[in-house]
Amino acid sequence: MRTIEELIDDLQDAAQADAARQSLIQAGREAVMPLLARLSQAEPKQCWQIINILAKLRDPRAVPAVSEFLLAENGALRVAAAQCLGEIGHRSAIVPLLRALEPNRCYGALVWIVQALGRLGDSRATEPLLALMQETDSAAVRYTTIEALGLIGDLRAVEPIEQCLDDDSHHVRDRAQTALARLRTALA
Repeated sequence: MRTIEELIDDLQDAAQADAARQSLIQAGREAVMPLLARLSQAEPKQCWQIINILAKLRDPRAVPAVSEFLLAENGALRVAAAQCLGEIGHRSAIVPLLRALEPNRCYGALVWIVQALGRLGDSRATEPLLALMQETDSAAVRYTTIEALGLIGDLRAVEPIEQCLDDDSHHVRDRAQTALARLRTALA
């Protein structure tokens, strides 16, 4: 049987990577600390693999190390970090995700950061998300932000979301209707 460290090494070998990933996921919590130790010194491709494994493990101990990648130069690492933090779903990810909102004007990473904030459901994200929704020119960012605000459930979002009911994008209009229905249910 291979050790966790050997399995982490195997992630770099295309022929063994899938089996290694599955074995690390099966190892569960036991694999988290060795994965985090390797994360700080790995090449970008292995970092991406490790972050994706950590997302499957959903261990809150990974939040600080993974959060560092929210501002990575590599866009794929920023996206993987945001996805991972959303999957982990721990409140300790709120502050790093909020900090990453402003500098991540790359829409790909920004959408995943917004989704993670919505999944976490913390009302501290309401004001920054409302500001983002109102200033972005991307329909994808707007509808993702509206969806996140609906999940958060903060009633301060009702009026700004109502203004999106006549947006040019049908995706934005649809998400606004869904979010408003959710928010109005909370009012009842």
